[in-house]
Amino acid sequence: MSKKNRAGPPRAGSAAAVREAARTSTPLARATSDQPKRRSFSAEYKQRILREADAARASGVDGAIGTLLRREGLYSSRLFEWRQQREAGQLAGLTPSKRGRKASRSAQTVEVEQLQRRVSLLETELKKAAAIIDVQKASLATAGREPDGPNRGGVRPRRHRVEAVMAGLAHLIPLVGIVAACSALCVSRASFYRTKLPPKPRQPRPRPRPLNRGVSSRVGAR
Repeated sequence: MSKKNRAGPPRAGSAAAVREAARTSTPLARATSDQPKRRSFSAEYKQRILREADAARASGVDGAIGTLLRREGLYSSRLFEWRQQREAGQLAGLTPSKRGRKASRSAQTVEVEQLQRRVSLLETELKKAAAIIDVQKASLATAGREPDGPNRGGVRPRRHRVEAVMAGLAHLIPLVGIVAACSALCVSRASFYRTKLPPKPRQPRPRPRPLNRGVSSRVGAR
């Protein structure tokens, strides 16, 4: 048997023992061994601790809750946090959160959201209908009044009715849109768009050409 095989562990105080101690006591090794592990608590454990804490409080024994926390190695902040979650009804919050895909919403939640959107849409349509009725009443009342000024062959009353309808359209279009406003006041969209066109410039009327003197004298002689 060789000397290498006969050699046992390094003697205490020898150079080999010092080197081995230095290798195992490096900062990385100490940090890895001394690093505390994060504790995870199941839902059953948390609920059990809460029940025991409630029973300790109800017993009236001084230090009963502290004894429970020391036995389990817990801080009082943990107990306070779990109590808040329980009082808020967040029973699901007592379970440790897991990574991955979130759970899908329940059918009841989806149905409630759909009903809320439908109610909001109906309220909007109701407001539009009320605005249309108000404008229709105002336009009819304005068009039914006799306008001031001379009446030349019905031109003034007809222009008065057109102005009243166009004023109603101007008030209603921002609320319900052009299509619904024109339909409510029985006005074609083409007529509405024509009112938005710039007026055509008036062409000057041509002057009649004057007759020359020779022609005018012959006409007078006859």
